[in-house]
Amino acid sequence: MPEYHDPLTDPDAPWRSEPATEAQKRKLRFYRRRFPDHLTKGKAAELIDDAMALHPEKEEQYQQWKKAEEDLAYWYLQAITSDFVGDDMGKPTREIVQETITFLNATQPNWRQEVSGGNAFSRFLVKRYPQLQNSQAIQAARIADSSVTKASDDYLSFSH
Repeated sequence: MPEYHDPLTDPDAPWRSEPATEAQKRKLRFYRRRFPDHLTKGKAAELIDDAMALHPEKEEQYQQWKKAEEDLAYWYLQAITSDFVGDDMGKPTREIVQETITFLNATQPNWRQEVSGGNAFSRFLVKRYPQLQNSQAIQAARIADSSVTKASDDYLSFSH
């Protein structure tokens, strides 16, 4: 019977010579570990294991950071793919989305339960960053405002 080799621990496993993943590189950067440009998966795994052994207390921080990055990526995607985003609407930057998330976390801790998708989140963005407003929506608001103003002016001139 042939000898079994665990592919995760086998030093000659084919995966070890493949290029390192972006996730491996992110984790190494988080641990502030230097690595060569042509890093392999195997070498990255060794460097990560070494970093985690030297700093086991950082793993929880890394998981929190990773969760925050995934959260930011999710809401950024929701914002830029929202139906509320018009063709000419300025696209929100990652920094704008991050700032809005930070603001909402501080002022409305349960905002995620109130926001069902990208359109609702985009409305939060536009409230904080009016320059992101779609020009068609601005035009519609101006027409509505001018109608209200005209009706108000008509009423005031009639009543005097």
